[in-house]
Amino acid sequence: MTTGKKILLASAVFCSAFGIFNMGEPSLQATGEIKVYINGTEMTTDVPPLLDHDRTLVPMRAIGEQLGCTVNYDAATKKVTINGRGQNVVLTVNQKQAYINNQEQLLDVPAKVVNGRTLVPLRFVGQSLNATVDWNGATQTVTITTAADGNNNNSNNSGNTANNNTNYPQSWDASATWEQELLTLVNKARADLGLKELVAIDDVAALSRSHSRDMAVNGFFDHTSPQKGSAEGRMTAAGLPPCLENIAHGYMSATDTFNALMASPSHRNNILNPDGAFFGAGAYSVPVTEGKTEDVFVTMDIVTGDSFFTMNRNQTITAETLSVKGYTTKDSVNVTAFLLVSGKDNTYAEKQTFPMTVKGNQFNGEIKLWKTGKYVINVGDDNLVITKQ
Repeated sequence: MTTGKKILLASAVFCSAFGIFNMGEPSLQATGEIKVYINGTEMTTDVPPLLDHDRTLVPMRAIGEQLGCTVNYDAATKKVTINGRGQNVVLTVNQKQAYINNQEQLLDVPAKVVNGRTLVPLRFVGQSLNATVDWNGATQTVTITTAADGNNNNSNNSGNTANNNTNYPQSWDASATWEQELLTLVNKARADLGLKELVAIDDVAALSRSHSRDMAVNGFFDHTSPQKGSAEGRMTAAGLPPCLENIAHGYMSATDTFNALMASPSHRNNILNPDGAFFGAGAYSVPVTEGKTEDVFVTMDIVTGDSFFTMNRNQTITAETLSVKGYTTKDSVNVTAFLLVSGKDNTYAEKQTFPMTVKGNQFNGEIKLWKTGKYVINVGDDNLVITKQ
């Protein structure tokens, strides 16, 4: 298991599996119209918020003191120390390693000195101090909310912070609350833009849950699993087509996870993909030990297109008929079998179409493979490769 809590995100589009990376030196941009509110009061500073790789930076003293904390800066070591709300937060200028109560964290962007002022990543500092940080893209507003008692559902016991959130998922069953909240938030964001809602699919959620548990138990954060291989391989093994996938960890609620994903362009693009149709998500954390709760790992998978199969995607059979099944957003659907010309994968000699029975969002039925040879079985944008011997 990795040491400390690392707040991270990763997204990918798996037509063939690849990751999305930011390369080169960070670039700073003035946020201009972005406003920050703390418990309903607008934060005012002599240096406006800046944007660094889609992360908002604000003056350290302004954010720390307005959250009721003590802020110190050591010019010799370039360290920022924020104490308060039961937390000790330490950041170093130009370094991505930070510490909360002596536990190492990994920042997306480090603290920076701009025009003589030390700026720190707003979301990281806010969440480190047990505040809820929300982003509204429509109004370009960051809202920071703290609990009335200053603890935000966390208790401090001899310097060790224990999370008491009863929704903290430590099993696949407990993941259901997060999954439903994420789906509700995703569909609201899509509806606001006139996009169709995503349909929750158990088979997709099973894939998401499995990967979240794999990351939590085996201590890695990546689309590719050291135990189960590449993301495309995971999807194929589950009988699914390539998915759009977002992963995250270090966030303490489904809302915080969603807001962080929406604040990142690559993750937001996956969530708001116009072709998105089906949804699955899974959240998992390792069980509480010695009063400490580990990070929640979240996986979100979105399938595009109006129909897809849930089957072995490349198989050889000897039977005359093949049972097919999958999911669709349509009231009725046909599956087409193309018999390919020998040695030519893109040319078919014959085809036949078979109507499927649709109930709920599921379809199933049988197709007849009328000759030996290689077939492509198609529904919507999804294809299976079947060889009949």
